[in-house]
Amino acid sequence: TARATEGSTASGQARASEGSTASGRSTARNGSVASGCSDATDISTTSGECAPAPKPPTHPAGPGGPGGPGGPGGGGALARTGGVDTMAQAAAAATALGAVLLGLGRRRFAAEPVGEDV
Repeated sequence: TARATEGSTASGQARASEGSTASGRSTARNGSVASGCSDATDISTTSGECAPAPKPPTHPAGPGGPGGPGGPGGGGALARTGGVDTMAQAAAAATALGAVLLGLGRRRFAAEPVGEDV
């Protein structure tokens, strides 16, 4: 859940405060703009990719083995949330949203005088 305070904008799991803009899993403070998994402070702009998620351990499946017929968890099926195309579209949309928020933040803060009340 995004969290924005003090005239800021945030999306995704981002945190923004003091007139900043953040998206993704980033944190922006004090008039900064951040996206991805980066942190920005003191009127700066950053963007960075998130580290890949760790892969779950694999267990051999076979007759009587974990996940195999007759073994613990046998007969189960994996849930599917969508095909590769759906995941690619979601990733593209998230990337586009981050770029839009990054651009809006730059435009917003470029037009405001630094150190003056607006």
